[in-house]
Amino acid sequence: MWNFTQLYALIKRRRGPAPLTAFRFGPFRLLVNGRILERDGVRVCLTPKVADLLFVFAQNPDEVVSKETLMRLVWPEVSVVESGLTRNISVLRRALGPDGEIETVPRRGYRFRAEVTLERAPVPPSFLDSILKLFTPTAIESGAARISQAAEV
Repeated sequence: MWNFTQLYALIKRRRGPAPLTAFRFGPFRLLVNGRILERDGVRVCLTPKVADLLFVFAQNPDEVVSKETLMRLVWPEVSVVESGLTRNISVLRRALGPDGEIETVPRRGYRFRAEVTLERAPVPPSFLDSILKLFTPTAIESGAARISQAAEV
């Protein structure tokens, strides 16, 4: 048999994390929807493929991502030569400026050395949350105390 505290914890866990809205690194914010890059709140223009490259790097900070993996993820079902990837990496480095933090790892790929934090959307309270607030252990105890007080009168 479940007690209230166990049930409450299970329901809260089931909701899962709030949806991811952006990656933050240094003065930059990469919005997930639209893959828009902002530097200190000002939009930085990127081509779609350069934005896709940055998105892959932001998802894999401090990890070496092979050239093959980048080409497969950014140009699926398209044959791309390595010089196309190199050109787009160069454009991305210029867009990020001296704080760019894209390191070339010889014969292995590239590493995004920025410290990336995830930004999540606030989750609006659901109907279930409203109901659960009525039945927290504290609310139940205070309700039981009020009932026993009323019975004594």
